[in-house]
Amino acid sequence: MDQPIPSIEDLPPVHKHLFARAGIRNCSDVWMNAPSDIARKLKVSTEDVQAAIDALCSVIAPKPTLLAHSEQCNQPGCFTTGDPSLDEALGGGVRLGMMTEICGESSSGKTQLALQLALTAQLREEENGVNSGVAYFTTTSALPVKRLTELASHHPKLRDHSAKAFTDNVHACSTSTVPALISVIKHALPQLCKQAEFSKGKLKPIRVLVIDSLGSLFQSINRTTTSTLVERAKSLNEVSQLLHSLASSRNMAIIVINQVTDIFQSPEDPYSHQPFDPNAHPSLIYKEQAVWFNRGPSTGARSVQEATLGLIWANQLNVRLMLTRTKRRVRPPTSNDKGNPNKRQKTSKKMDAAQFARLVAMWNASDEDEGEMEDLGQLEWAAYGIALGDLEEQWDISEPDNQSVGLSDRDIEEEEILESSDVEENLLL
Repeated sequence: MDQPIPSIEDLPPVHKHLFARAGIRNCSDVWMNAPSDIARKLKVSTEDVQAAIDALCSVIAPKPTLLAHSEQCNQPGCFTTGDPSLDEALGGGVRLGMMTEICGESSSGKTQLALQLALTAQLREEENGVNSGVAYFTTTSALPVKRLTELASHHPKLRDHSAKAFTDNVHACSTSTVPALISVIKHALPQLCKQAEFSKGKLKPIRVLVIDSLGSLFQSINRTTTSTLVERAKSLNEVSQLLHSLASSRNMAIIVINQVTDIFQSPEDPYSHQPFDPNAHPSLIYKEQAVWFNRGPSTGARSVQEATLGLIWANQLNVRLMLTRTKRRVRPPTSNDKGNPNKRQKTSKKMDAAQFARLVAMWNASDEDEGEMEDLGQLEWAAYGIALGDLEEQWDISEPDNQSVGLSDRDIEEEEILESSDVEENLLL
């Protein structure tokens, strides 16, 4: 839009001459001057200046196009996460043109999932990828290249390709401060995108950005005051505006890693144990509403956790994935499973729904009221034990002895990959 006015061929010469007399060379200069000021300077009527401006607008205004001719209509809308269950929950995978957040406690698999997304995005379209390069920005530590190479070499969806081809299209950058992150997004990233576009196929176009992690940049050891909160809100707004601009203008998938904090609720808190009343007047208290956008469901005896960065950042997201650590482990079936007596076998029998509901009720009772568990009779305890046994067979909670006996090296590698990415996905879409 900021093109020189003399270079516009369709603009009549009389209007070009009028702008030249006023000292206006570029289109952007027209919007910075009021028509009355230009008319006063040239000693002409305001109607003549307005006519010249209208003619300029009609020439440079973008023309409507059919959706069938739009480039984005022929581009894939999402790419796979590498996990079919997670893809189904997300409606196909990670969406382009949107901002996705991955948050969770320490060692819950946030970076693991981000690294996997940085690789699956590079797959071809027929493999549910977008054939894209990835910009990976780190804030507190360097990019784990060794782990990235291991994923590219051993993941079932990636191991048929060259691991070096994957790592060559991941562009890493360290941004340890908020000003550094803003500067890189404003200047370095657009230059990188242009460099990839004009590389004549040597580099894949950058269509995925990963920030690992944004929450750590806003953690401060200084005392929280009104001024620091205002400054943080301004920085968050600036970062989110830049990311949304990238997502919309370049159809990029923005993936941001965030952290969580524990929520401690005391019995004196009037909103911690308040029963739900459908006839009560709805309230907009933050503690009550945050459960819908900042928190995930509590798992057993774990405390409630809430995503950091508050309400301002939560309003900027399109998708939020909340991960949590569990003791559940899924092992891939191997050819040696039947002949290995030390390896626990999965049962094909589904747990009875009533029995499972009874187990959940007993489990909740053990967390909330130990007295109810003490009153259970012998038959109740037996039912509780049977339900636990069925659950243990399905999820293999305990660690069996000599579990690697009879496994090949390839089976062990696959097993380690699944165990390292063992997370429970709580999705707030």
